Amino acid sequence: MGTTLQSKRVLVVGRGSGIARAVALLASSEGAELVVAGRDKDKLAAAYDDHGICIETVDVTDDASISALAERVGPLDHVVSTASARARGALPDLQRTQLQLSLDTKVIGPVMLAKYLSPQVDPRGSFVLFSGVNTDQCVMHSLTDANFLGYGCVMVEDCCATTSPGFCTEASVWNVKKCFGFVTDSGKILKALKK
Repeated sequence: MGTTLQSKRVLVVGRGSGIARAVALLASSEGAELVVAGRDKDKLAAAYDDHGICIETVDVTDDASISALAERVGPLDHVVSTASARARGALPDLQRTQLQLSLDTKVIGPVMLAKYLSPQVDPRGSFVLFSGVNTDQCVMHSLTDANFLGYGCVMVEDCCATTSPGFCTEASVWNVKKCFGFVTDSGKILKALKK
């Protein structure tokens, strides 16, 4: 167990599986006081059967729910959002409601989390908003949107991938470096966290 996050309050928003669970367990192992939040409190409780982890509910598509979470959680040092709602299927089968929910959950919801939680977060703290892993689509477009909204953006290059041709990744990385933020890799982030 490390101590990088010793006595820091970390909120992880998302399901109790995948990236959210991995981030939460790592933060906990580094000494963080952990709060996890998502739509289904019972599923989160089952995923984190650790009595030291605070479980909260939040629906990132509902401003009142986010505001209520902000009031309940109190001061925070770091916020991580991995919330998602996928709109999948063949083009003729996609429904507007699926697409709207996906956009609201993956893009608008995390920005609203930042809006309502920023007064709770220590000025030296951070917001990490996962937007996807598809380099030239999810990541690139969420990153450019965030940049134009005034956020500092970092692409973690080895945490992104795509099935598109190689030049698509090259163009995305080049555009981020030159126009929209910074590019790094997970090794550099882990090394910086240990300082």
